[in-house]
Amino acid sequence: MRYDTVLFDLDGTLTDSSEGIVKSLQHALKAFGIERERESLLKFVGPPIQENFIELLGKTGEPVERAVKIFRERYERVGYLENRLYEGVPEMLCRLRGAGLRLCVATSKPQYMAEIVLRHFEIYEYFDFLCGSSRDGALRHKPDIIRCVLEQPHTERGRAVMVGDRYFDLEGARQYGIDSIGVTYGFGSEEELIPFGPVFLAETPARAADFLLEAV
Repeated sequence: MRYDTVLFDLDGTLTDSSEGIVKSLQHALKAFGIERERESLLKFVGPPIQENFIELLGKTGEPVERAVKIFRERYERVGYLENRLYEGVPEMLCRLRGAGLRLCVATSKPQYMAEIVLRHFEIYEYFDFLCGSSRDGALRHKPDIIRCVLEQPHTERGRAVMVGDRYFDLEGARQYGIDSIGVTYGFGSEEELIPFGPVFLAETPARAADFLLEAV
């Protein structure tokens, strides 16, 4: 097969985390007297939370730090439970592991929280390595997180591929010279993903697995 290592985004690729993230965003924004409808916040599912609040508040520094703290307090208490696995994800992971591929997670979600989510859905054991953002936010941008995974032993860039639902997943992969697969069942669209040169667009987890197992 062309690939032996698969990097997966988490939010929008393995799980639909929109309800918990959007409600936690709304909860944090209310502390600043801001009301936002659900649909207007969906684009903030996936990117680093610090950048989200810089855009939402139009500010930097202490207000953003406060908003992040309020967001995380709710998300870590109930938000991560307002989440669901996309249909077919466990079967996809089982097929890929059964074929001998190394599976990794590369997510902008804080690493400790990503592990909690993966364990909650009982899919943590499928993965060889997990890299998420750091608690202090120093490591949070997707290209840096992808680089972290690619620097692990036994990972060859030429045989690695990134699977994600948003442009920054694909853009990060391209920056580090690896192929990408866009998934259209998450929060992105074909129009968003195609300009970043994915080798394949998968409308379901099963189709992503089919491509990975057939790629030569």
